[in-house]
Amino acid sequence: MPPADPALLQLAEADRERDRAAEQLQRAVVRAVEQGHSQSEIAEVLGVTQPAVSQMLRTARARARLARGPIGRRLIAHRRDVRDIARGAGATNLRVFGSVALGEDDDSSDVDLLVRMPSAGLFEITGLGLELSDLLGVPVDVVPEHLVKADVLPELVARSVPL
Repeated sequence: MPPADPALLQLAEADRERDRAAEQLQRAVVRAVEQGHSQSEIAEVLGVTQPAVSQMLRTARARARLARGPIGRRLIAHRRDVRDIARGAGATNLRVFGSVALGEDDDSSDVDLLVRMPSAGLFEITGLGLELSDLLGVPVDVVPEHLVKADVLPELVARSVPL
């Protein structure tokens, strides 16, 4: 449920605007590269490092893979709602892994979602998965980072796509 306090409502709206601006920036970076500009040139204009531009491009390519399958397309269409629901449940740093992240999903696939949810118990994790499943119409497996073995987590993060 959204916050009732006007200051918190304004804060939530500013956060959504930040998400929209980040998406717009990412699209502009991709267009600049497609038009022949170097990552260093783009970094100079943005006032960031070349590795930051490279990361934007990697994320854009990974998100493009999401759009290959039907569940990935549904997830992209509901991205803001997914993020809002997750945020309301205390989850941050949402990352998709598995068949959807690889663009290999089909109509029978589920969504595997790695999240940062440090104080969550089984009730909160299950509740978030059910709420997201209701939204997307497919099963959603929510996997909090703190429940993944420390030696497995880096590889899982590396193979996942930020939502």
